[in-house]
Amino acid sequence: MRAAQYRRYGGPEVLEVAEVPRPEPGPKDLLVEVAAASVNAIDLVWRRGGKRILNGRGFPKGTGMDFAGTVREGDRLLVVGGNGGVGTTAIQLATALGASVDAVTGSEPAAALQAGAERAFDYHSVAPERIPGRYTAILDAVGADSLAYRSLLAPGGRMTLITTSGPIVAVASAVRPGPRIRMMSAGPSRESLTRLARAVDDGPLRPIIAARYCLDGIAQAHRDAEELPAAGKRIIIGDHP
Repeated sequence: MRAAQYRRYGGPEVLEVAEVPRPEPGPKDLLVEVAAASVNAIDLVWRRGGKRILNGRGFPKGTGMDFAGTVREGDRLLVVGGNGGVGTTAIQLATALGASVDAVTGSEPAAALQAGAERAFDYHSVAPERIPGRYTAILDAVGADSLAYRSLLAPGGRMTLITTSGPIVAVASAVRPGPRIRMMSAGPSRESLTRLARAVDDGPLRPIIAARYCLDGIAQAHRDAEELPAAGKRIIIGDHP
């Protein structure tokens, strides 16, 4: 089988597609034939050599990670990073559950608005303290200025961070006045994946795709993720879609 991997840290050019042995699942594992994967910010960080303590030792290394989550019905939610794949999915799930959602994006908010955000704030020109209103929940998929965005929480509000900076920010929030920021990283259950698949099939959840690439184009996908604005997921189509 073929897989995307890299044998040293560096730019997108270190990525290669190689023939690798078919994995042998253990008694508690599932073997998955990958039809598509997405390029996420953490993939770029790990490929460049950041967060090495989390990425393990040795080469070659594979690439690819995803995340999904839910929020309470009736929440007023702010999604920081609302133009990305995680952000656009969170916006759709939240609005389907009855939440009112705003988003923090770059200068091109089309993906977040398409996903259902009522308002989009360009982080280049709108500092956290200039965002009007207060939120019962904040989902931070970026990890920059997290403590500043925390000030937008309404009394009793909750904030969740889903980036690799989570542990540091969570500790900082615990020793400073104000609500504590929680970090979350989860392995989805069969039930949650079934629920998400049903939401896609029935219509409330529509994956927003920035671009599609063949497996041999994974270096270009990483390059585009680094250089172009976020606008949904960048999808790598496998050899067996």
